[in-house]
Amino acid sequence: HAQALSHGIRSHLRDDTGFIQIASSACAPHIGVAPGLSGEFSLACERSNNMAWDVIKKSTPDVVVMAQRWMHEQNDYVGIVAKLKQFGVKKIIIIGPVPQWKIALSNIIALRHFDDNETSFNDKAIDVDILNTNRLMRGLNYDDSIVRYVSIIDSLCKGDKCLAKVDGNNTPLSWDYGHLTLEGSDYVVSKVIISNGGLNEYLK
Repeated sequence: HAQALSHGIRSHLRDDTGFIQIASSACAPHIGVAPGLSGEFSLACERSNNMAWDVIKKSTPDVVVMAQRWMHEQNDYVGIVAKLKQFGVKKIIIIGPVPQWKIALSNIIALRHFDDNETSFNDKAIDVDILNTNRLMRGLNYDDSIVRYVSIIDSLCKGDKCLAKVDGNNTPLSWDYGHLTLEGSDYVVSKVIISNGGLNEYLK
């Protein structure tokens, strides 16, 4: 999910801005071993996170952006933020989850919402757990001026409807249950993150 989002970020980077991406499938940002994992998954995610910490320590970036699929509320953000500040990071952006679905969004559009004028809709296949994760994350007290939580869901979901298409040609926001399409990634960055994400000095 972080990798899907990074396409839009890289597409909008200013020419004088560097970008380092470290993201492994199914691995959330953590210090040490992530909860709920075992075996090879646990080892792989521990290696990925250790590499991320090493790169951050050596490259001393101004900004760190974190994104993942779900269960954001299980992360030790207090510990992560403290360690990032120790390494000299000046701004920390936590990106919330995108709207997600119980089946592929393209199937939902084809089956029930093919009217190309209907870019946002309410559907029984919306993943309510993701909406709850966003509510929990939005309600946390980050109590730190360098930390910002960016709620993609709050920007894309109004009332009981969530944006599912990025244009009038039935182009889906996500190509499966929740991974952003290239067009969706560009849309989220240009319409949500540039407006609300505290990255204006780095993006165009």
